[in-house]
Amino acid sequence: MKKIILPVLVLALTVTLLAMNQKRKKDANIECYDDYAIIIRTNKKYDNGVEYQTDSLVESGNVVLISSVKQMNDYIKTVKENYYFNEEYSNNYSLIKVVEKYDRQFFTDRELLVIPVTESSGSIRHGFDKIETVGSLATVHIERTCPEVGTCDMAYWFIFIEIDARKYEGIISFKLQMNTKDANIAIK
Repeated sequence: MKKIILPVLVLALTVTLLAMNQKRKKDANIECYDDYAIIIRTNKKYDNGVEYQTDSLVESGNVVLISSVKQMNDYIKTVKENYYFNEEYSNNYSLIKVVEKYDRQFFTDRELLVIPVTESSGSIRHGFDKIETVGSLATVHIERTCPEVGTCDMAYWFIFIEIDARKYEGIISFKLQMNTKDANIAIK
């Protein structure tokens, strides 16, 4: 019996360690979710209480495909005009900390989907679920978790999804599908 238990325990530990290592990214300082997505909260710029006019690239729910450092730099320029780029929110990283990892080497075989999301409550959370493809259209599924009671503050999020460029070759359009669930917790 002992001869069987030890190999099973070693196998279980190995599988667990491999799964944990798979979730790590190039930059261990940036928290990653679901192996592919980094979700950052930021604040929007206001001028005397009036919200800055938002460029269509950073409108909530718009899925932007970025395939090069130049496209990334152009996108960052637009983001900086509308959002606080260097500010960390709560225990989150700043946008500048996240985007610095997307260099020429990253874009050799990968692309980046960026999805800005505006919520009416800072209590709403997001998670990357999956990408489904049908022909030349891809749908990005984001899970949106809503608590029973939320805060009354506007929340601005950027969801960065790293994708394999070869896997989505031929896709001409990405769209967003928000799947909402309640965060009700059953107490026993």
